[in-house]
Amino acid sequence: MLADLDVALPLRVWTDSTATMGICGRQGLGKLRHIDTQCLWVQQRVRDKSFELRKVKGAANPADLFTKYLTSAATVESMLKLFGCEYRDGRAATAPQLRSSPGTEAGESLLKLDLLRVSRTEAQEVTGQVEVEGYMFPTVAWEGEQVVEAYSYPMTLLPHQMDRDMARLFPRAVAAPALGDRDVIGECDLERRGLQIGKSSSR
Repeated sequence: MLADLDVALPLRVWTDSTATMGICGRQGLGKLRHIDTQCLWVQQRVRDKSFELRKVKGAANPADLFTKYLTSAATVESMLKLFGCEYRDGRAATAPQLRSSPGTEAGESLLKLDLLRVSRTEAQEVTGQVEVEGYMFPTVAWEGEQVVEAYSYPMTLLPHQMDRDMARLFPRAVAAPALGDRDVIGECDLERRGLQIGKSSSR
């Protein structure tokens, strides 16, 4: 019965990475030197709208739950509620005993450094605004470009469940216009010269 339905479900990819939005909003490598050009198929898929790439703030990204340090218990609790879970204090009576002495100074110093690093990466400076799909969004600077940033949202639903507010809160990556490059059919002078050099160096 489902085979009779001709329904196309939207394919969405969510990211909290400013770099990802910047790379997918251009054509080609730009200043990047550490990415294999075979990985640029994502740019093409964004351009031909095979899938949507949407931005969500890192501090409010449900996929980041327990993958990095979260700044407060309230943040952890709100993210857990998104998945229908709750946070409870205490230890089970059957759990192994923890050491009773306080942590080492080195461990506490590492925690302070980690907190500082997280606060710096989360607090990107807003540098302007841009319109995407009829809504205004803040932008942040990345490698000399202005890259669109998402808004914070009341974390009562997962981002993909906010159909009505999705376009207003989470900007979609907009691909750069195609450069108009075309593949050369048959041999070109550059290819012919490369083949000559290859043959001569193999002798």
